[in-house]
Amino acid sequence: MALTSDWATWLLLFGALGLLGYIVMVNVKTRKAAPAAAGAMPAAAPEADTSGYIARFVTDESGKTLGESVSVTGGRLIVKEGTNTYASVPLDAVKTGSDGVGLTLTGEVDWTEARRLGEEWRAKSFKVITYTPDELPAEERSG
Repeated sequence: MALTSDWATWLLLFGALGLLGYIVMVNVKTRKAAPAAAGAMPAAAPEADTSGYIARFVTDESGKTLGESVSVTGGRLIVKEGTNTYASVPLDAVKTGSDGVGLTLTGEVDWTEARRLGEEWRAKSFKVITYTPDELPAEERSG
């Protein structure tokens, strides 16, 4: 009986190890094949960290201030030029300023197109919220 029980234990152990090995092998093959299964579309590269581009003054190469950066979207930097004027310039035309704090716009920019794209961004991104006096917090109500 001891021999049968030892034999069954070993069989069970090798069976479990074989099953575990099979699961690992299938997992590895699936991970390697996943990009190919997506068809012609390549795996998406991780987005570059663009947080360092936000809330900085943007100047041209002569040092003239153009505005302040407010967003990065679709490989473009959104620059607030005035009260309600925005421009969308290509990120590859923007470099860290010589002071290490601001941003400098280098190269040629089609400002007509940049302002058109900036306006599209503003229209899509901004939502005006209005409140009735009853909806305002108590400390902001008049009277």
